[in-house]
Amino acid sequence: MKKLAKIIYIIIFIVTLLLLINFLIKEKKPSVKTEIITETTAPSSSIKPFSPTKQVIKKDEQGVNIQETKKTAPEPEQTVIAPIYKIEPAYPEQHFFEGEVCKSGAKREAYQSQLQSAIQRLGSRYQHTEYQLSDYITLNLYGVNLEDTFKDKISERILKMHNIYIAMLGHSARQSINFNLVITPNRTEYLSRINYFSSNIKPSLGVYFGGLNLAYVDYQGAENKALKTATHESIHVINSHLLGRTSHALNEGMAELYEDMTITDNGTISLATTNKMIDQETLLLMEFFDNQQWEYLDISQLYYSSWAWIAFMNSNRERVSALIHLLKKEQEDPCSALSAEEMYQSFQSNYSIFESEFYEWQNEKITK
Repeated sequence: MKKLAKIIYIIIFIVTLLLLINFLIKEKKPSVKTEIITETTAPSSSIKPFSPTKQVIKKDEQGVNIQETKKTAPEPEQTVIAPIYKIEPAYPEQHFFEGEVCKSGAKREAYQSQLQSAIQRLGSRYQHTEYQLSDYITLNLYGVNLEDTFKDKISERILKMHNIYIAMLGHSARQSINFNLVITPNRTEYLSRINYFSSNIKPSLGVYFGGLNLAYVDYQGAENKALKTATHESIHVINSHLLGRTSHALNEGMAELYEDMTITDNGTISLATTNKMIDQETLLLMEFFDNQQWEYLDISQLYYSSWAWIAFMNSNRERVSALIHLLKKEQEDPCSALSAEEMYQSFQSNYSIFESEFYEWQNEKITK
């Protein structure tokens, strides 16, 4: 009996020891914290996983491919994100630029996770092609069966436009810029994509969300139309990165002028003002210079007036010099656009007869 009792005692001791060891192991195991991340995504059942083929193409300064590899795009990392990105436009076709990310040092980090989510929502139908166009320019192009000719043309245009800004602004324009362009295959999908972030922009054919650094373009059933709109939005990307907030007249005028650019056989850019008809008078300078007026005046006339003014400013060297001075002045405070009075004063100081010559230039073009 004593031997049996001793065996039972040993068994009880071993069981107790095992229970104690198991308890201590559980105590040392780190706790797992589940964090709910508020995202602007639709319910998970409606989201297709983003796993398109990704092409990475590097080009030299002449636009010639020097490297091409293929790989699968990685899944975006889950991070804590900024407040939900929702914008209400002041006028129906404007670009969007948020003061919280206007400083170049911010690099739009606050909205990185929402940018990744927007790309993820595109789904596997969209192919992602990444172009390293220069030491400064990276183009991420997302589309559904886009033609290589379109890809080549928009790549060439972006590189040429950035080189023009370098020529105008010098070293300050030698900044890294990531272009994220989504080319939607049809109108319905375009409206669905942009309405996720904003309403009241149905008349638009393209839109650039400055905080996300993401542009959407309606393909419009034709490559030439999509190329024109993609070029327009790309100017907004450049201005956003190099200038910060700008007046609507300057931003839209530059975009309207460059969207009709042509590249000659020798690689130079032509910005001929005859690409659009000068068939009507513009608004008064102080009307379309004033950002607040863009909420109330006719949008088509505002765009036309801004284009005509920028076309005029590019028509000779003296005027280009005055325009460059204005661009550099806009760079001084990237978080604030110049007022109408500040713009007018800038031109008065560098090209005092610009207003009278602008109206004379219009009259000459209209009567021809």
